[in-house]
Amino acid sequence: MQTKRAIGSVLILAGVLATVAGCVGYSTYPRVEGLAPSSPNFIHVKPVVTEALRAVIERYHPEGAGAYAVNLPARMTEVARREILLELDAQASPLTHRTEHLPIYHVGRVWIRGTRAKVDVIRPVLELGSGSSAERAYQGVTVWLEGGLNDWAVEMIQPWSIGVVEPPALNYVDEGTEG
Repeated sequence: MQTKRAIGSVLILAGVLATVAGCVGYSTYPRVEGLAPSSPNFIHVKPVVTEALRAVIERYHPEGAGAYAVNLPARMTEVARREILLELDAQASPLTHRTEHLPIYHVGRVWIRGTRAKVDVIRPVLELGSGSSAERAYQGVTVWLEGGLNDWAVEMIQPWSIGVVEPPALNYVDEGTEG
């Protein structure tokens, strides 16, 4: 009987450790050969991207500037895209051919390592005037986050010089699925 309890306790402990270890993992987007797994649908990508976008938009999108589009990672599920946009604010729109004229906030690199994450958000520099999307200057902003087992929270925001980080390819949402 003691042996069964000991084995049961060890199995429970192993299960808890495996669950905890599995909850916070490694992920890299876009894919880098030979490094961490790469999926825009990894469990922590959505909250990390949401918090990073929120931090950049709250800091840099001028009040009264109006609607903007969000260029999310390729292959992200429709559900994840919608949830991210809903978490932002009423001004956020998916990137479609109808919204490409709006200022676009791009999600570049997403790097998650255990309880630490970095997200590169490439923002339109609206302070320089409102030209078309093709004419806008862009600035890369790296958002450092901590979380994983707890909610993800911004630790630091690191802006780069304007024009140093190029926006990624446009990942249009099928207009039949936007909503």
